[in-house]
Amino acid sequence: MRKKYIYIMGLLLGLLLASCTTATDDKVFYMVKNEASYESYWTKDFQNLFVLNLAFNHSPALEFDQSKIESIELLPSTDLVKINKFFIEENPPQNNLNQKALFVHLLTQKEGTHVFTQIAFNTKNERVVLDLGKANINIHKGKFSGISALSNNIGVFSKGTPLEIAPRNENKYPVIIKGIKINNPYVAYSEEDVKIVINNQEVPMPKAGYQLKPKEQIKLIVDWKINFPQNQIVNIDLRPLLISERQGVEEYSDIPNMIFRNDF
Repeated sequence: MRKKYIYIMGLLLGLLLASCTTATDDKVFYMVKNEASYESYWTKDFQNLFVLNLAFNHSPALEFDQSKIESIELLPSTDLVKINKFFIEENPPQNNLNQKALFVHLLTQKEGTHVFTQIAFNTKNERVVLDLGKANINIHKGKFSGISALSNNIGVFSKGTPLEIAPRNENKYPVIIKGIKINNPYVAYSEEDVKIVINNQEVPMPKAGYQLKPKEQIKLIVDWKINFPQNQIVNIDLRPLLISERQGVEEYSDIPNMIFRNDF
């Protein structure tokens, strides 16, 4: 795996230092490479919130104080989304390096597609830019369907795990659920892999969809395959959408992220 290292000989405000004269392996800081995909939606009257689940590794000698980070930037910049907030949490160590989880909350601003490939950390006196890999965002024009999509498997997975959700129609009228929307080169599934559970039996989603009555809830399973790239450690963060239809118009509902990472 190609890693973007920044070697650090001291701490800037207890956080980061950008330049050095001698590189040492105990002063490293890099992002876990991403091959992430995020589906979201937007209308002039509605902004959808979604989260990027990122991670970075650093040597134990480096101590991070989030309060010193005044802002972050996702690059190249775009007007499709704006950063709502971010925060950092401790992850289990990776071999001889510490790992932090970085959660970036984004709000949709308009429809379109974009790929982030870098991230910048800004302190009072310094700006550090790291390679990110690819964080693909796809913002659709559409409204919230009124379907809640509770997930049965939330977390970070080291191998392929099916998507399992329990859509519930919170509307006072029926809505047709059609399937999911996700586009990632390392995720493979077919129409036959999208199933619903009826009378405790998994059956393929009907081509016309399934009409969910008011307050009705059903289990939906997508038996997708996660194909990690060979000889690379990557973070495959997936944020799908549940697709539904009402009066011939496609509508959307949030599905919680599933994260696949092959470093543990």
